[in-house]
Amino acid sequence: MTRLVLLLVVTAAGAARPEIQRRRFLAAAAASTAAPADASGLLLLPPTKPLTNRYVLVRAGESRSEADGVIETNTARKFLFSNGLTEEGAKQASAAADAVARIFGDAGGPPVVRYATARHCKQTADILGARLAVPSSKLLPEADLLDARGYGAHEGEGLWRVPELWAQYDARSRYAKPPEAEDGSYAESVEDVYVRVREVLSVCETTLCDDVVLVAPGSDVLSVLEASLRGRRLTDHFALTYAPGEVRYVGDMGDARPWAPRRPSQHHLFRPA
Repeated sequence: MTRLVLLLVVTAAGAARPEIQRRRFLAAAAASTAAPADASGLLLLPPTKPLTNRYVLVRAGESRSEADGVIETNTARKFLFSNGLTEEGAKQASAAADAVARIFGDAGGPPVVRYATARHCKQTADILGARLAVPSSKLLPEADLLDARGYGAHEGEGLWRVPELWAQYDARSRYAKPPEAEDGSYAESVEDVYVRVREVLSVCETTLCDDVVLVAPGSDVLSVLEASLRGRRLTDHFALTYAPGEVRYVGDMGDARPWAPRRPSQHHLFRPA
């Protein structure tokens, strides 16, 4: 039965872009497989013991679409000029690089920087790499697992609506998601995002033994990732909102800083005029 379900999912998604097809496959696999974590090869979240790597989570600097106050998460647009860093975003990325340098210091050598391939994420990763003297072998693009959370039919709406969408979908259920848009803009639930970030961490834990910086666009991917690491309810992930350029150290979860709930801020949504 499991094989049949997965086959149908892959066949139905055949016409979709590769990254969307992969996301749908991962979501279906997570929903249809009851194998224990050690058998599946995926990391248990929250971790039951310290992780192999120490992690720093970084939201990319402000993009042009964010400065314009527009939701732009369609993966077809992630390489466009509108997804590049603004002047303010470049300053945020430089400040983030300084913060990461202070966290890791020079003792262990440069960290691995794994980054989403959206234009402003790549630019942020390049700034981090230059500041931290990261060799090209340690600058690792992540094709789709760190992409911005898809908001589907809400693509192109004002960023000021995001807290409303959190209340409408995320706070109600980790499985609730917006409708997909007619132009193919992908819609994701919190659970869909969780499936992606769990795989990213699992890959890092099984292939690396290093300090790792994860760079992602938007806030949702990072807030879901951090909530899952800390064992918080994913329906409350937005209490861990990230501002553009924000840096957080979670370590190996054996030395991570204590989690403290806070009211979701809106300063990450758009820059004041």
